[in-house]
Amino acid sequence: MGNAPLPLVSFQDIIKDALPPVDWLIEPIIANGDRVVVYGQFGSLKSWLLLHLGLSIAAGQPWLSTFHIPTPQSVLYVDEEMSVRTLRRRIKRLAMGNSLESEPLSFHVLSQPGITFDAQGAATLLTGLAQQAFHPDVILIETLRRVLHGSENDAEAVSAFWKNIEPLRASGKTVIISHHMRKPYKEGEQNSRYRASGSTDILAGADSAFAIELEEDGLLRMTCVKARNAEEPKPFYVSLRDSDINGPIGMHFEGFHQDAPPKMQEHKRVLPLIREILATTPGGTIKTRDLIRQLEERGIAERTAQRALTTARKRGEVTPVRHGLWRWIPPAVAA
Repeated sequence: MGNAPLPLVSFQDIIKDALPPVDWLIEPIIANGDRVVVYGQFGSLKSWLLLHLGLSIAAGQPWLSTFHIPTPQSVLYVDEEMSVRTLRRRIKRLAMGNSLESEPLSFHVLSQPGITFDAQGAATLLTGLAQQAFHPDVILIETLRRVLHGSENDAEAVSAFWKNIEPLRASGKTVIISHHMRKPYKEGEQNSRYRASGSTDILAGADSAFAIELEEDGLLRMTCVKARNAEEPKPFYVSLRDSDINGPIGMHFEGFHQDAPPKMQEHKRVLPLIREILATTPGGTIKTRDLIRQLEERGIAERTAQRALTTARKRGEVTPVRHGLWRWIPPAVAA
């Protein structure tokens, strides 16, 4: 602090002054300037979720058509894991699924740039961005393990990481970091709040943190395990929908935790109907729109039908023949 006076705030001022509102990046999920950790197990689709999040922020459109984004902000996505081809392909499919192909988004990526956040890492990144005349408001980083100088199990290395990225926050940036979730130590251990891999300093240094878990029926459950700026939002569910391997990808809000069980039960009820329709269709193939129409005739909502179709594909019960055309896989073959 040097010779600067201590920033004392009196009790009287606290009582007299109105509380400032939270400056939300995504209301009520993430505040501007937060350091955020999003962690999940391998295969939990957290990379898809974070790319979708970044595109929504850049577009200024409500995330998952549910969570308000007050204003579009520029986004940098730093990926140290995927190949540049895979990264570009995912972004294209997500953009198609959200009708963003023609939008001039301020969204840039760095694929495997080899960034390490040692004592000079943040300054080096900021200098490189300034040379490109790009000044992102939000930086998403995939993953902590790849950019950490040292081991994630070393409390001193993790503490140094939070100190080393302080120049990013000091320049007004929100930093969102992807991380891994360890497997349960014992059967029945389910509390995701305590399953972030590595040192406890990883979550201790964050302003907010979220656990991502992939449920058996294909839904993602996102649980806030830490929030410094406001009350922790309720856990909620997200679905990922695609029609074929090269088509658009959509991500959809499926309700808060207390709303989800009835939807999941309905979703499970639809799977036998899909099997029945495909098994009795000549040739065992059917167009997506025809399958959805037949399910709607049986009282199934389109969103539920789409989710069930995605789950059937993940289970190996159906396979895309080409865009918008599905083939049933008999049990003996699927096994």
